[in-house]
Amino acid sequence: MRIEELDEVFHSIDHSSPFTISCEDEEAEKYLMIDVDGDYALPEYLYEGTSYFLETSDEEEMLEMHVGGLLEEYPRRNMIPREQTLELIRRAYQDMDAAFYSYNWIPNE
Repeated sequence: MRIEELDEVFHSIDHSSPFTISCEDEEAEKYLMIDVDGDYALPEYLYEGTSYFLETSDEEEMLEMHVGGLLEEYPRRNMIPREQTLELIRRAYQDMDAAFYSYNWIPNE
């Protein structure tokens, strides 16, 4: 998909259909993957060999999400609202480093 088509395609997907959107720079080992399910999205960033989750709060609540086709629980603190997915994927498309350094990513341990 071209970046120009992002909004149209994103908004055409039904809220009840989980999906994954990604942006990558293979040469630099940088890969942003965002799993979207319902009203939430779970971003994960592979940056120079380390996997990171976005930390958005200190909430301990766990929410179920479909990730990679499996329904599992993830901390709410690592999720963003569905609509913020567009902002994050656009930033990564323009500059993978800016998408990493503009947000609070924590190692996925």
